[in-house]
Amino acid sequence: MTQRVAAGVGNEPRTALQIAADVRGPIEDDAMFFVVCEVLGHLDELPDAGAISEHVNDSGVRRFAAA
Repeated sequence: MTQRVAAGVGNEPRTALQIAADVRGPIEDDAMFFVVCEVLGHLDELPDAGAISEHVNDSGVRRFAAA
């Protein structure tokens, strides 16, 4: 799954929710929290591997892009 998440990141910085929607397809409201948590868990590993970069704006919103 980590490779699928890495492939879903793309070149433009995107939020975990946007990445989750691409990786998992349409997400039902009652599963949204769990799916985004799963994707965040994989996104947490990828910067250390040099596969993605993390961008934080002034509001604290985190976005991820391919390295």
